[in-house]
Amino acid sequence: MGGYFPCRQYVFPCPVEDGKINLKIGMSVKKIEDAGKINFFLKLFPKSLLNKIILKSAFKGYVHDVSQDFDVWQNKVYIDNPALAKGDGPIGKYRQWTRQFYEGLEKSTIN
Repeated sequence: MGGYFPCRQYVFPCPVEDGKINLKIGMSVKKIEDAGKINFFLKLFPKSLLNKIILKSAFKGYVHDVSQDFDVWQNKVYIDNPALAKGDGPIGKYRQWTRQFYEGLEKSTIN
């Protein structure tokens, strides 16, 4: 078995003023219970230490990857009611639900 670690990555962009966002990211990594399945020598590490090292390394890599997207984030443009792509799923229902959090936006702009 290779170096596979189930994880979830989170991206939380929040508009703070015109053209600016506060970008927060997060990550959770499933704890490794049997490190010997990944690599024989990893089972020599105490589980708690190994899991801390894995989380810290994974998050460091994630921060690096997100930082490479800064140009995209800095040059993003708000598009009111953007077109949907095939396979987007029930995004219209999600847009309608989120509308409650934005004052002054008409419900007719939701698809």
